[in-house]
Parts: sequence; C-alpha cells; structure tokens
Amino acid sequence: MQILNPSDYKNEIKGSIKCFYGKYPYKARLKSNNVALGLVNLEIYEWFRYKPGVETHSDELKRVMGCKFVNSFTRHAYFTEKSYLDEFVNLFEDSIDEIQGPINKDHADALQKVNTQTYNSFEMLAIRDRLYYKNFDARITFNYKPRPRAKGSMYAYPRGLYSYREMQQWFRDLQNYVADIVGEENCVLNYNNVYLNADDTKDVAMYMKLKYPNAIRNITKIIVIENLNNR
Repeated sequence: MQILNPSDYKNEIKGSIKCFYGKYPYKARLKSNNVALGLVNLEIYEWFRYKPGVETHSDELKRVMGCKFVNSFTRHAYFTEKSYLDEFVNLFEDSIDEIQGPINKDHADALQKVNTQTYNSFEMLAIRDRLYYKNFDARITFNYKPRPRAKGSMYAYPRGLYSYREMQQWFRDLQNYVADIVGEENCVLNYNNVYLNADDTKDVAMYMKLKYPNAIRNITKIIVIENLNNR
C-alpha cells in the first residue's frame, strides 16, 4: 500500500479511516453529480467501463477490476492501487475536489489491520486522529435490552415491548455498572456508550459477563493516526 504525498496533488488530501467496501484504500471525490451531464462526465464513465474484447490478463482489465465508480447524486471513485488513482487524477484532476488514502507508513499498516477484521466482531479496531475525550483509547457499545420470551414459547416478543424510557434506563444501568468497575474518573459515559482505557476492557468484559450476559455488542480499540484531516 503506497503513501499519498500531498505535494504530488493539487487536490485536498485526507487520510482514509478504512478501506472502502473492504477493498479500496484510495478514494477520489468528484465535484459534480450525475445530474450535471457533459463530455467530461461521459469520459469518466467510459474510463471505468469494461470494454468487451479486452484480454483476460491485460493491464487494462486489471485496472477496471481494481476500480469502482459510485455514480449517484454525489460521486466517488475508489481504487485498489495508487497507480490507478494517479492515472485517474492525471486525466480528470480538475473534476476532483478531494482525495483520500494512506498518508504515512503507520497509517497504511493501520488500514491493513482494520481491513482484516470481521465486520462487527466483538473486538474491533478503528482509526481516529485523536483519543476519545482526549484520554481514552477504547469504547464499549452495548446491545439492546434482551426481549423477554412468551411464557412457554421459544419465540420473543417484538422489541417494541420496551418504551424509549425503559431502553434508556437499560443503557444507563450498563454504563453505571462499568463506571463502578473502573471508577467514574476513568471513563466517560455518553451516547449510550462507555469510553475508557483499553487496558480496562478485559476486566469489564469479565464482570459484565457475570451480571449482564451478552450486554456488550463490541469493544472498539482505536489506532491513533495524527493529521488525518478527515473531519
């Protein structure tokens, strides 16, 4: 995975926080949308289109398979290789207003780590440009309150059985229990989540498993990469 050098582009450069669609570490955002038809738009569309007759193992086919164009009201182009991004930028630089990709080696390594994880695993990795609330490098996200089962039935009632107030009380109870474990000064309770130090998450998961089985949806530990410019 090659690094983007801002001096090589006149477009705004931002650090990507993931490999888009689980495959593309590079992204270019176009200025116009698909309503603004014109010759350049048609050329862009043709650049991504597979052309019948192209040899199976040709560089042209590899490029087409290594790029993705999302053509909606906002338009984004995605690339598996920096060389494909650079080729696209050389042709359509004036139509692009933002480019995203790895900005240094640590960032490239982090993107690869994040991209190898299973979606919505219990333990997750994420890329950010700063710690949560300046101090914490992990976040616990909770599941909704388990739905009670009908008496004598294996089927659960609909989630709507709980009111909004009851569900919020459930999240508050979980948050407060974590705060009791690690200490209020060692966490932040917000957005129905708990933000804390990654070193404390193992103990929290152990104690919560005893009192609130399956209450934790996932634990996200962050990799801090500064200067992403992605906010």
